[in-house]
Amino acid sequence: MITPASSPLTIEDVESYKPPRMTREVPPPKIQRIFSSDPKLELFAEEWATRAQSFYQMQKVLGQQSPPVELKPDERDELTMRWKNVRSAYSNFIDAIARKSGGFGTLATNLRNQVLDLEKVGKGSYSAAIKRSQLDRVYEKFVDARKRLNPLLNKAGVRGCDWWVRKEPMEHVTRWLLLDHEEQRILCLEGPPRCGKTVLLHSIARECDRMGSLSASYVVTKGLDRDSLHSSFLSTMVDELCLHQVNLKAPFATAFQQSQAQGADIFRKSLAVQVDSILRGALPHVNITLRDRPLLFVLDSLDYSGEDVLEDICDFMMYVIRYMPAYFIISSSSRRTRTVLSRKGLDSTLKVVEMEDYQTVVARKLAEWSAKHSTSSLKN
Repeated sequence: MITPASSPLTIEDVESYKPPRMTREVPPPKIQRIFSSDPKLELFAEEWATRAQSFYQMQKVLGQQSPPVELKPDERDELTMRWKNVRSAYSNFIDAIARKSGGFGTLATNLRNQVLDLEKVGKGSYSAAIKRSQLDRVYEKFVDARKRLNPLLNKAGVRGCDWWVRKEPMEHVTRWLLLDHEEQRILCLEGPPRCGKTVLLHSIARECDRMGSLSASYVVTKGLDRDSLHSSFLSTMVDELCLHQVNLKAPFATAFQQSQAQGADIFRKSLAVQVDSILRGALPHVNITLRDRPLLFVLDSLDYSGEDVLEDICDFMMYVIRYMPAYFIISSSSRRTRTVLSRKGLDSTLKVVEMEDYQTVVARKLAEWSAKHSTSSLKN
């Protein structure tokens, strides 16, 4: 069990914390305290402490040596053992941290690549190798990435709607992004027109794009029919996927060429045929590389379309969730989208954030204030 810190750790402590360079001794309790402050990462705090302890002891050993002086056999064995402990700690928790923090696969890869530089520790120039590995800079990047995971609670992040009216749904969205998205693969913002769904959804898309997490986005326009959907939807998805994730270009190109060789323009066929030909053809080639990098799709105004278009888009979501590491953030002005998703067996993967219009929120807040004021008056 993690021992609580002697004094409470505030978010200001975390955000202002600047780790010293790893060429100096870093007491492990400080690192353990930082990471145990996050409830979701508390399970990994002990492994972080193990890693910090290994570095701490290794630096004490290295600090007594002048590189590249050879170590004694017993010292070399001890150093090798500690280095293995470090590698083991990374291999055990780095993928888990990537998943818990919304799929920062690139960050996980960078961390893993930097740790590989520690192999030089066992081959001479010990202190120089640790300095060259730049672990302190990687740690700073990790802390910075974690801070950016909570973007929607930044008041300036959402413009065009009243902050205090949107605060509650934004907090629900943030919790899903941080904690709940493992099982609930679809987040649906549901509410009447002009309640701020699109403003919030586009703010999410911008922030995710800035963080490198957005895969593709699509806005369903009024009057969209099935023919228009078949000619534009998946082609837009494929184009944006290739734009945001370069490793998908080659397998998509191969799948597209194979589909074209079999007949007419694939993007004029039904959406089911497109998904089967393009996505299924590309999946075997990207399954491994996308394991630590989930796909995030943002779809706006789904219920502006007709019933058949909505059915097709929900089929697309069902297929992608079944075969790919993907998540969806969508918006809907009615319960139609929720009903269709439930009918297709996706209700267990759906999290709904209900949003209210401005007048309803104002009336409720005034009623709460009035009730609280009346209670206070009676007490006095």
